[in-house]
Amino acid sequence: MKQVYILSKRRFDDLMKGKLIFDANVEEYKKTAIISINSPNELEGDMEPWFKEDKSNVLRLFFDDVEESFLHKGKMIVPMSIEQGIQVIKFFEDNKDKESLIVHCAAGVSRSGAVGTFAAEYFNIDMDSFRATNRFISPNAKVMTILRNLHQPHQ
Repeated sequence: MKQVYILSKRRFDDLMKGKLIFDANVEEYKKTAIISINSPNELEGDMEPWFKEDKSNVLRLFFDDVEESFLHKGKMIVPMSIEQGIQVIKFFEDNKDKESLIVHCAAGVSRSGAVGTFAAEYFNIDMDSFRATNRFISPNAKVMTILRNLHQPHQ
């Protein structure tokens, strides 16, 4: 992995639409891996995930930008789980030969910022270059902690 791009949902959807990338052909893009982070409570309308299923180069995750679970207006708001962290690391291993990783969440700031920052660390990408490409991120601390804690035993 040489480059990690953090995008908002809108920019991600525009990119996929512009390049005509859909479930049916995304695996043809052999140089790119994608992590799509979505809220489990916003699965319709504008926030509907672009991809309907995981692929060899697409991992869809569903968690909210929070540190702890809580109930809000009858819906459970949930942080990243350890199981999802394990999925991310396995996805990195399965896609380590790709040239680039695109990570998106709703705003392209916190959840995707954390997964993208961890990816840059994991793949030893130059952090100055990563920060220059992804200037507006503010990584979610819980996501960073989960991923770093899971990865430490393997270092």
